Amino acid sequence: MKKCLLILTMVFAAGIINAQTKLNNTLKQGELIKVPLLEKFNLPGRALPKLLIKAYCEGLIQGYYPLQVDSACSYHKFMKQFGFGKTQPIPSADEFTNLQCPISFCSDMNDPILEQFQHSYEIIQNKRFDKNTSTEVYDIKYIRLIYVLEKGDLMFDLYGPVFKYEDVIALMREDFKIMNPKNNSANFTLKQYFEGRMFHGYLMNTSLLKGKDPDPKKNKEKDMWQQ
Repeated sequence: MKKCLLILTMVFAAGIINAQTKLNNTLKQGELIKVPLLEKFNLPGRALPKLLIKAYCEGLIQGYYPLQVDSACSYHKFMKQFGFGKTQPIPSADEFTNLQCPISFCSDMNDPILEQFQHSYEIIQNKRFDKNTSTEVYDIKYIRLIYVLEKGDLMFDLYGPVFKYEDVIALMREDFKIMNPKNNSANFTLKQYFEGRMFHGYLMNTSLLKGKDPDPKKNKEKDMWQQ
């Protein structure tokens, strides 16, 4: 009789542990959200990619490779990847390879190529259930820019640089604020914009962005950019 009770107890305990494990997995998962900046609700955030590229250019924020998020990418290599011309003196010059782009290079932020980053961007976040407030909470980890390549009538999304969320919301300067459509004298900081969820996006993936080791037989630089 005691053996039967012991077995039943162990089975019951195992069931609780298994159920709890499944619950924990359900309550916390990674999400990739795509925010289309041409939608009316998201228009105020259309300046975000340019603001991040500007901060990147000035050396105020570090960018990372989209497929190798633990590897820092210099502003010069980013410019070279997307073929910018006016934003640095000689895009292919070796002497600029290891330099963070100085502010003097950023004088022309109206380069048409920059507009190709203003179609959408991505948010990589954790979603979890907060037991204290009984609500879902979003912990943003990264912001990834998207470059739109147009070929005839076709449009292709290419991954741009990744920025750590903690670095993005630390940009507090007045010229890094998002337009407030209701009151332009009280624009939003990037922290207010994201924490207030002032955007509308679509779930694209249910797993967090993870870096991968580039194939040593391939072009490492190319392997860290391509989808």
